[in-house]
Amino acid sequence: MEIINDTPILTVDLQHGKYGCTQNEICEKYKINLMNRLVGRYISEGSPFKGQIESAVLDLRSFNFDEYLSRVRKVHKGAALRHSRKAERIGHYCKPFVWKNHIPDIVEINHSKEVRSGGKMTQAYKRSIEDMGGNPKEILKVNNPKCNVHCTHTWGVFEKKEGYFQGDIQTDEKLLGYIKFKRNGNFALYTSILGHGDYLDQGIMYNLHFSIMKWVDENQDGLLEGLEYLVYGAINSGEQGLKQWKKRALFEGAYLTLNS
Repeated sequence: MEIINDTPILTVDLQHGKYGCTQNEICEKYKINLMNRLVGRYISEGSPFKGQIESAVLDLRSFNFDEYLSRVRKVHKGAALRHSRKAERIGHYCKPFVWKNHIPDIVEINHSKEVRSGGKMTQAYKRSIEDMGGNPKEILKVNNPKCNVHCTHTWGVFEKKEGYFQGDIQTDEKLLGYIKFKRNGNFALYTSILGHGDYLDQGIMYNLHFSIMKWVDENQDGLLEGLEYLVYGAINSGEQGLKQWKKRALFEGAYLTLNS
């Protein structure tokens, strides 16, 4: 592994045709999206360039969940795990979910704070239920992706709530926070990560992250075979709270470069 100024350089491999990639139209769209949005900012073509953003990366090569938690316990006296366990004691739980089933809750989450550790909320997060497609009218099931290598898994942390509705559908649970886990070859991105402002002090987002990491560990030889890195924006982005969150979750700075 090459290193520049103590910062490792990691290779991004889009893995088209590898690890069961179905090479469909979605795979090509994921490549185009990466070229348009990440290359030239977060990802270089060749050696890192002047001004390239240093990414926040969690190395998943030889990942072991129990060992990961042991390392987490050494940061800030295991504060992240204490927060996560608080969510568990309250009764919150995490799982993949269908975005369209929970539009009202998503809008409530997005509107629950004007300013967060990442900064002031953008217009994209201020959209109404109607702007986001309206109230759900039927329950949609979580489906397997068309390609395991190029897909997005949407995870949420929930509160059990009997008789609770989203539009016309009875969910019996309230969505409290969400993370979009977008895999594109050998790396995945947290493209969206947001928790309800009224529940953040209950440790919901730590709990959600650790639930995802446990799922990663359990699926290294199946659904997530070939996945090597998890990226969460820039290592130095956001206010102190966001930087602390990344540190406690063991994200570290690295430069990403696209393989030829």
